[in-house]
Amino acid sequence: MTIVIDGYNVLKQVLHSRMITERERYRFIGQLGQYAAKKSHKIVLMFDAGPDTKSTREHIHGIYVFYSGAYETADDLIRNYIETHVAEHILLVTSDRELCRAVKSKSVESLDARYFYDMLQENLQHIPNQSSIAGHLIKTRTEKDGELDEMMASATRVMVHKKEDGELPEQRKKISQKLSKQERKFLKKIKKL
Repeated sequence: MTIVIDGYNVLKQVLHSRMITERERYRFIGQLGQYAAKKSHKIVLMFDAGPDTKSTREHIHGIYVFYSGAYETADDLIRNYIETHVAEHILLVTSDRELCRAVKSKSVESLDARYFYDMLQENLQHIPNQSSIAGHLIKTRTEKDGELDEMMASATRVMVHKKEDGELPEQRKKISQKLSKQERKFLKKIKKL
């Protein structure tokens, strides 16, 4: 299964902060790497902004990490990824209701950010000698431009808070005696987590 994660959406939900530090971001990537190794899932992590104005990607601790750059958002990257990988069994992790509605038409199920993070932490408790893994930025350009480098570094520290990030679904569906085919498919994905 491929798990596509709206990175800052998850981190803002659990850290209750508008600004996510580089250390917090790389700690999360390290945790996802441990989880992916344990469960054999492909994890695609999407972040807004990044080290360059163009979208970039890295492969860190077995996780595919994408940064949107200055001209797109992580939501745009997620929509594009899902559009081009329709054959994969994808589970989206986000609390952004607008994004969930957008990908539902592609038969992609979504999971609440807080729920996923709590499940991740529970799974990591069973891994011996868990530690936070510090990462590093990888430049995709060789030219040095101190002003631009500083501007990009500071841009990754300030994320815009969207109204949907803090909202929870108005009502949770009650589990009926007989589940629909779509609900059974979703529960099957959840059990694999």
